[in-house]
Amino acid sequence: GIPEVVQENETALLIEPRSPAVLAAAVNQLLSNPAIAKQIGESGKKRWQKNFTYENMIDTIEDYLINQSAKVKANGKT
Repeated sequence: GIPEVVQENETALLIEPRSPAVLAAAVNQLLSNPAIAKQIGESGKKRWQKNFTYENMIDTIEDYLINQSAKVKANGKT
């Protein structure tokens, strides 16, 4: 979900759905502060590269399956 991917005000600006005035204010904030826009973009890219590459996702799923398999074996179920 969103909390797993986005860190509010660090990797993105979160806007309530159907809030055009709030969206406009956020866009204006980014347009008037290019350094903040760049920082948010770079932080989002770094977070994505660290946590959501194919390799990382495969490793995470593999670790989970190995862990679950070990739990099943420890409980005597096959």
